[in-house]
This record gives sequence, structure tokens and C-alpha cells, in this order.
Amino acid sequence: MGKTNKTNKKKKPMKPWLKTLLTVFAALFGVILVAVIGLVIWFLISINRDADQKNLNDLHTDKNDEVIGAVTGQTPENSGVQNEMSEEQKKLAEYFVLTGEPGEKVERKEGFYNFLVIGRDKAGLNTDVMIIASIDTKNNKATTVQIPRDSYVEDSAGNKSKINAVFAKGYTTARDELKALKKDGANKTDAELEKLCADTVSGISVDDLKVYMGGKANVYSLYEKYGIKKLQQVINRTFGIYFDYYAIISTDAFVRIVDAVGGVDVYVQQDMDYDDPLQDLHIHIKKGNRHLDGKTAEGFVRFRSGYVQADIARLDAQKIFMTAFFKKLLSFSSVTKVNDILTAVFDTIDTDISLQNALGFVKPALAIDMGNIKMLNMQGTPYKNGMYYALNKEANLKIINENFNIFTHDLRPAALNIVELVENQPATNTDGFTMEGVDDKQPHINFIPTTKPEPEESVPAVSQPPEETDTPEVTDTPEVTDTPEVTDTPEVTDTPEVTDTPEVTDTPEVTDTPEVTDTPEVSDTPEVTDTPEVTDTPEVTDTPEVTDTPEVTDTPEGTDTPEGTDTPEGTDTPEGTDTPEGTENSEDTAIAA
Repeated sequence: MGKTNKTNKKKKPMKPWLKTLLTVFAALFGVILVAVIGLVIWFLISINRDADQKNLNDLHTDKNDEVIGAVTGQTPENSGVQNEMSEEQKKLAEYFVLTGEPGEKVERKEGFYNFLVIGRDKAGLNTDVMIIASIDTKNNKATTVQIPRDSYVEDSAGNKSKINAVFAKGYTTARDELKALKKDGANKTDAELEKLCADTVSGISVDDLKVYMGGKANVYSLYEKYGIKKLQQVINRTFGIYFDYYAIISTDAFVRIVDAVGGVDVYVQQDMDYDDPLQDLHIHIKKGNRHLDGKTAEGFVRFRSGYVQADIARLDAQKIFMTAFFKKLLSFSSVTKVNDILTAVFDTIDTDISLQNALGFVKPALAIDMGNIKMLNMQGTPYKNGMYYALNKEANLKIINENFNIFTHDLRPAALNIVELVENQPATNTDGFTMEGVDDKQPHINFIPTTKPEPEESVPAVSQPPEETDTPEVTDTPEVTDTPEVTDTPEVTDTPEVTDTPEVTDTPEVTDTPEVTDTPEVSDTPEVTDTPEVTDTPEVTDTPEVTDTPEVTDTPEGTDTPEGTDTPEGTDTPEGTDTPEGTENSEDTAIAA
């Protein structure tokens, strides 16, 4: 029987157009798959990566910064160019920074970051809230330190003031210089613009000037940029602390951030009641366990008029709030939830950090135990009846080296430029609180008694200098005392004719005496208004003769004497017109961050 041969059917060849279509689909699928995988990888990296860290060369805010100059081998002449250290520069580095051998190399600590956070009213320029925060991602710990607003500081040009007026000075100076440059820079070449910018006090950059002249800039953000630059310069110089990033948080932003997390729970130690119609600020919070929404939380962190220790006690209240806020963040089930909150409120914050870098800090921050988050105050002593806060160099050097020094070697005392108004200050609290300790038993805040005192809560008393027991109204008049140009004219305190001449009290002719009315040194000498060094000399507060002699108040000429640091006449000084925002608020114009 013969075999039958089965013929195999040949497959029809694929049509060219179909083959092309399938190839395109496969390519598209591959692209989409790669894109999805890339997005997932990017997201995982963004929440797990280390944020960008500035190198030493990028930390310059002042070309005359001796510490950074010594460490990097930079000088004002070659600023921005890193050279091999000369022997002289190595000695400088050893003198300003090191505890090791001369010439030993200084580097940045890996995974260590510093942030400057300031709070200001949306209409104010005084920065009554200044917090420095560090995070050590390698050792899982963090620290915050609050700078008392009345801290007496000096910039590199020798101008002295309270630290809460520094931002305003940088802001208004840059504003005035940019306006002048816009006028003078019309039709100028780039080279000519560079020369104009080089002569500015603020160090205006050519790029910023061009944007400003082109009308494309948010001018207020630009002014803030130079205000924060000035504040960073003073902090660099005073404390030897350098920053990777800054954030400016207004009252509106603060309210929105607190509301975004759903509010926080705190224990209020005593009823808080305060009304300031001028600011539309109304604080009414009852004693006890309270859930604070954004607006109520704003009142909690701004309140101070009812404290015996005024601003110093308010710093402790802000520690209580920061602890409650961080505890609320820890209560969320995932890092993703916190990322979503940060993304939602990020546009309310004026900052130089990108959202991606900000997200990079979420996971390491939430990984830190509350017992490893320390909260401190810069140490010092109230001075001149609480008008100033005299910083303690020795105590603050210890705080800085243990918590905020970015270098691999300790700072020496010469790296700090603290104006020591009080010599031989006693040892002060350099240990502070931990968030865990505050959560367990918050610090006791002494309120001004209005009724028979009730038994105190079982919370530890916070040891504070006795000088702060003065009436808060004395320490709480930032309008005049914070305007450097207004407050302190030592020439007036040396003129005995005003305070010691009995004729002032009985003889109406005094008002016609040309010696009083025509003395140009008081009203017409520009040195009084233009010399910031004069402004904050605390000796002025020792001249009670002016403030206690009612006869002077009847002499119209007396209204021109700057001793009236608590009278509204100070607002007529031309410089005061640059910082009107801080001039009318009896309560603080800034909030906690």
C-alpha cells in the first residue's frame, strides 16, 4: 500500500502594513513601560535620597567672611575661586576653626544640614521669630535653637542693632538700591551694570537687576531675598553658623500649614486673652487640653503680653507647639501622606529649597526619635531693663559646636563675633529640652497673675534670669527700639541743659531759647539718622531724667529728642519710614514656624 504524502500548508507571509503596526505598538508599549518604571524609580529616589548639600564655596553671604575664607582659601580678592591653601591661610584656618594641628584640612560634615526659618507678619518687616534647625541624617538626630528677638548684634560694617531689625535693614536697603539702579542703569551696557552693582551695599547681582529693570520680577520676593541675605550674614558672623536653605513663613502660610495637618493638640496652662484691633489680632484660648486649628495656633505662638518673662516665655510656648506639631506628623500612617501635605502647602513658603529637595528631608526627619530632637535658646542675659538681650559667648559656642557647626573641626572663640554687653555672665542652660521631655512634662510658663494664683501644674519650672520680671510693656515696644536709626543718640544724654536746668520747669521763655530749639545736633544733623551704630547703644536707657521730668514733655522741642524711645514721635525719623510695618504693632508681628 503506497504511502500518502501530506503536503504542509505554507503560512501566509505577514502583510507589511500589519508588521509595521505591530512593531509600532511594541515600541510604544516599551516606551510606556520604561516611562512608568522611571517614574516609580524617581519617586522612590525622591523620598529616599539625600537632599543637595551646599559645598563650602557656596556658603558665602559676605565676601569678608574670615571663617569661610580661611577654610576654603578664599579672600575678598579671589572670592569664588578655590586655591591651594598658603601657609598663612592654613594658620588662619587653624586660628579661626580648628582644634587640631595647624594646616589640618577642614571639610563639611557629610549628611549634616542647617536651615534658617523666620516668621514675619504679612505686613511687617521685623523678624520676631528666628529658628535655626539642624538635621544630622547620618546620626538620626536634629536640633532647633531660637534666637531671642532682642539679641544685640553687630554686622561686618560695625553697625549695631537688635537682631530682629536686621532683615528689615537688608530689605529696605536693597529696595532703595534697586530703585536707584533701575534709574541709573537705563541704556547701560552689561559691563557698566556690573560696575554699578559692585558698588552696592547689598551686593545686588546683575541678573537680579536685569530682571528688576525688565519689570518681570516679584519685587517683594526680590527685596526679601536680600533681607534674608543680610540676616544670614549677621548670623554667620555672630555665631559661625552657615545655612543650606532658608524659609520665610508668613502668618497666612502658618495658618494654612497647621490646617493642612488637621490642627494640633496642646495643653494650655492658663487662659490666653489679648485683643489688638489694629492688627485684627484676637487671642482667646481657654486653659486645658485644646485642639488648635490654624488661626487659634497662630494666637498661641504669638501670645506673650500675659507672660511674666514676655518674649523668653513665648519661646517655651513655641517649643510646646513645635513638639505637638511634630507629634501630629508622626501620627500619619505613611511618608507619602506627609509628602502630600508638604506639596500642598509648599507654594505658601518663600524659600530657596526646591520641592524635590524638601521631599528628600521628609523620610529622614520622620525617622528621628523624639528623644533625639533637642530644642534650645541662644543663651544670654536681659540687659538695660530688658531692652536688649546680651548674648553669652562661652555658652553659645558650646551650643554651636555640639549642634550647628557644619565643619569637621570645632569652632574656636575667635570664630564668633558676639558683642559682650555683660562680662563674666554666669553659666546658663546649654542642654535645653528634648521633644520627648516636652511631650511628657512641658515647661511651666509663668503668667502675670490677674487673680488669686491657683496651684501650679506639676510641670518643671524653667530657670530664667530675674531681670525679665519687668513689665512687658517696657520690653515690647519694637516700633521704636527696633528702628536702629531712631533709638539711641548718646549726644543727647550728655546735654545737661535739658535735664538739669531748673529754668525749664518755671520759665516759659525756655521755649524761645535758641539753645534748645535751634540745636542742629538733635534734629538736623544727618549723622543721627544715618549712623546705625548710634542706634542701639544701650546706655540710652540709663538716662531716666528725660523720661521722668514732666516739664520736658511740655516743651515742644523735647519731642525731637530721640530719648523718647517709647513715644510715637520716633516714627517721624526718616529711617523709620522704611520699616513702617514694625512700627504700630503692640503685639508681635511674627509667628512661629
